[in-house]
Amino acid sequence: MKEKRKEITRKEFNRHLEFNNQPIDKGILHHVKILKENGVDTFMSCQGGKGHTFSSPTIRFRCTKKEAFKALSVAVDNDLSPMALNEIRLLIGKKIAFGPFWELQFHHQKIDEILNEKEKKENQTPKVQG
Repeated sequence: MKEKRKEITRKEFNRHLEFNNQPIDKGILHHVKILKENGVDTFMSCQGGKGHTFSSPTIRFRCTKKEAFKALSVAVDNDLSPMALNEIRLLIGKKIAFGPFWELQFHHQKIDEILNEKEKKENQTPKVQG
């Protein structure tokens, strides 16, 4: 049985911006929202591709190993097309400077579908009946 999603507050959603203080890319916004609604503490995301930080759509988040696999399950259950789940530790020299944290990477196809759908909606003009 699927757990009911909780509505997230603007404050909780804005916590996602802590890491880089940048707006969330349009192509990954849907993914971030679903993960946040399901209790995943995201802190960084990128829709990936040319001109972006990551080559693949990526969302980074803080949690335990068990919670990371729950996040993967949420992504699969919501048809977000996850490609990889990675545990990350950033190093400076020989010391761990940051981490561990987790990231989900997604297939570009799903992001492209979302962007194309948004573009279609933005370009649609209401038909006037006469």
